[in-house]
Amino acid sequence: MFTGLRLAGTPRPCVKCGLSERYASGACAPCTRARTKIKHNPARANPTKVGGNKPNPEKALVAHRQYRARNRDELNRMERERRKSDPDRKRKSREYMRIFRYRGAFGVSGETLRLMRAQQDNRCAICARELTDARLDTKATVVRGTAVVDHTEVEGRKIVRGILCSNCNLGLGHFADNPERLMAAARYLRRSG
Repeated sequence: MFTGLRLAGTPRPCVKCGLSERYASGACAPCTRARTKIKHNPARANPTKVGGNKPNPEKALVAHRQYRARNRDELNRMERERRKSDPDRKRKSREYMRIFRYRGAFGVSGETLRLMRAQQDNRCAICARELTDARLDTKATVVRGTAVVDHTEVEGRKIVRGILCSNCNLGLGHFADNPERLMAAARYLRRSG
């Protein structure tokens, strides 16, 4: 039987079993299900996953530690070479992690934060102190004047209000972002001052 011609509008046969209906992949529904079962067979599953498809952090951590222990010398050698070739690597890594953390916490990109900081002329939005990059003093506390992202929560979503120095951000936090309490504190300072 010659099958090279087919009528317009007739379904193309499955490439596996020859049934008349098939998906865009070329296989029919039963062949696709059979292939999926083989693909997600728990016997062939990744040991760092539960049941073949759910992450298992405990096993992944054990596997990672074993890999690091087996390849410690090579990994240390590669890290030393990276440090020699790029002296600013530590600073760049710190900057990248800070931007990555802001993107996850506030949903804003590093570029957006840089623009906000430039719009504020690299000064705190409250006290106008010049902002510095995040760094820690010897007691592991944030140094005065360090730039931090001020945000508020509306219906469970964090919304960035501006870039402040660490002191002003802590002050707002201690007053629970309550304008009435801040005004009362200002009246107190004027009265006693």
